[in-house]
Amino acid sequence: MTLFGTGEGVPDRDPGPQGGLVPVEPWLVALPKEPVRVFFGNEEADLVHAGPMPGGSFGKLMMVVPVPRTVTVGEHEVTFEVAGFVSQVDVTVSVG
Repeated sequence: MTLFGTGEGVPDRDPGPQGGLVPVEPWLVALPKEPVRVFFGNEEADLVHAGPMPGGSFGKLMMVVPVPRTVTVGEHEVTFEVAGFVSQVDVTVSVG
């Protein structure tokens, strides 16, 4: 699943101007300095990628996570956390 958000905090290097384009070369992409965690309800998902979308604009966080195998069919709240700050709540995904 791919999720998008903002508020990833300080990057690990200078990302360039806000609203500028993110390089497509992965070794040039500035990543969040603080750990990013994604939750389905109270269950933490294994994060595959957290950073800007290559070719996209700076200031948007893209998170790629598989849905945990233990998540049941139905609606589940999804949140992400960076440096102890939690994203907006009441965002749900439907698992089929």
